[in-house]
Order: sequence, then C-alpha cells, then structure tokens
Amino acid sequence: MPIIERHRRLNDLVKDIVKEHKIHALSLYTPNPTLWYDSFRRGLKLNEKYRTPPCLGGQIKELSEQTDQLIKQREQEKLTQIKSNENM
Repeated sequence: MPIIERHRRLNDLVKDIVKEHKIHALSLYTPNPTLWYDSFRRGLKLNEKYRTPPCLGGQIKELSEQTDQLIKQREQEKLTQIKSNENM
C-alpha cells in the first residue's frame, strides 16, 4: 500500500477522535507492518502508541478529551438557551 493511501486511511480512522482540531497527519507506531494493518482493521485502542505532528506536541489524547468536554459544554449551553427561551 502506498504511504499516502496509508496516511489517508489512518486519518479517516481518527477524524472522529480529533473532531474540531485541524490535524493534517497522524502516525501510528507499531513494531511491524502486520500490526499496523491489524490496528487499522480494529481501530485505535487506548494502550496503543500514537502521536500527532510536532506542532501539536503529541497530545492527541488530551486534545480528544478537551474536545469532548467542549462539545458537552456547548450542548448544555444550547439546552439552557432553549429552556430559557421557552420560559419567556
């Protein structure tokens, strides 16, 4: 498999994890190519080692958690607005 196709597939795999963050590439570290393909088939697991480009400091887990928190906060704010509009 060409390296570009490999990166496209991996980026597709993790696009839901990074959600709003504009990450242009992501690499998954595995000891050999067979394990990489196995990882691709079953998806990223928490105990696997992966990294973001250097510009993000390798903090994909932290970014993912922060993004989830932001999304939850926005959803709660929307619900609060809807409830306040209904009460008026």
